[in-house]
Amino acid sequence: MDKLIRNSSNTPMLLKVCVLLLLLISSPAEARRVHVCFGIEDHFYDLGELKVSDQQVKTTGMPAEWASDGYLFGIHLQDHCLLVPTKTDVVGYAVYAKNSSQHWALDETTIQSLQKSGVLPNPMPPLQVPWDDTVGGQWLWGLAILAGLVVIVALEAFLSGKLQRRVVAKVDKVLHGSFVLLLREVLVDVARIDRNFDANKLHAILAIMQRLGIAVNDLAKLNPEDMPAGKLSRKLLIAYIKAVAGNLNDQQRNILLTGIATVMSAEGKVGRNKKAVFRQYIIALGFPDNQAEKIMEMVLNA
Repeated sequence: MDKLIRNSSNTPMLLKVCVLLLLLISSPAEARRVHVCFGIEDHFYDLGELKVSDQQVKTTGMPAEWASDGYLFGIHLQDHCLLVPTKTDVVGYAVYAKNSSQHWALDETTIQSLQKSGVLPNPMPPLQVPWDDTVGGQWLWGLAILAGLVVIVALEAFLSGKLQRRVVAKVDKVLHGSFVLLLREVLVDVARIDRNFDANKLHAILAIMQRLGIAVNDLAKLNPEDMPAGKLSRKLLIAYIKAVAGNLNDQQRNILLTGIATVMSAEGKVGRNKKAVFRQYIIALGFPDNQAEKIMEMVLNA
């Protein structure tokens, strides 16, 4: 009963797996943002910026505005949507304005003319739905976002576990993994709630420790001026208990609860401030928040 054993965490491995998953499924840099849509929706798969001179505009008869910046050429696609895209059709090649729905369809004759003028590449890229712009590609991108969220959660869990390990290491320097020493620290913390560690509280702690079979010589170390308990704050103790709560057995939990109640009651009435601290310890031990008051009253009235 005396020793506390802590479990190792698999969170770092989970984090590595999630990062690998994210890298594997988020590779298509051109994948479009997954969005909600209904009916038929036009969009374009970018094949490059349209670079046209004034002279080329005159010789080919293309629209004069194409000579200005802000025009692209690409594949005109149409999504059939029912809340999310369910099917993507290829309409053809098109020239379109950036950040606008304005576009011009390119037929074969126009494409050949623009290729001769050096405006469009020859040959043109395949007229097909790029794999990363298909419905499957979009869902894959959605999975990448989901994987990113999983990574964030895993990272948060990893950092939380790292903080817990730091707390355990720091407190273990005083407790050496001993439940009896942990109990002593908690009871002394409770005795100091009102900053009045008097003889009644000390005797209550001594009686509790004697029932656990602690030698008389060791009890002398309970003097608050001599022992290292003052180095451990309540915040640190509660964090430590949360970290090891899963390894405490029912008997150890009961000893902690009854010990706290005994020391609190050593001076008579237990006030609001003491109950608030008692509640923190009950929750740290792993009991549900909504049962803390009931458990506290039951232990205090036992």
